Amino acid sequence: TRYSRHRDELKSDIAAARKSHFGSEDGTPVTSPVNGKVIGHIPFANPRDIDDAISRASVAFEPWRARPAAQRAGLLRKIADQL
Repeated sequence: TRYSRHRDELKSDIAAARKSHFGSEDGTPVTSPVNGKVIGHIPFANPRDIDDAISRASVAFEPWRARPAAQRAGLLRKIADQL
C-alpha cells in the first residue's frame, strides 16, 4: 500500500540519519501501546553527539532569533502541519 511504502522510506531515512548523526549504535526500542510490537528504535547519544547538537543549535539560533516573531510562528505552524 501507499502507506507501507512511505513508512518503509521513512524508516530507511531515519536509519541513515541516525547512523550519520549519532555515534552510538546503542539505544532503546520503541513499542506500540496497542500491541506491544517494536515499532522503532531511539539511539542513545554519546558526549560527542551532545556537543555537536549544542554547537549546531547555537549556530542556528542566531538567524532564527533575527526573524520576526510572526514569521517564526508561521514557520512553526508549517512544521506542525507536516507532522
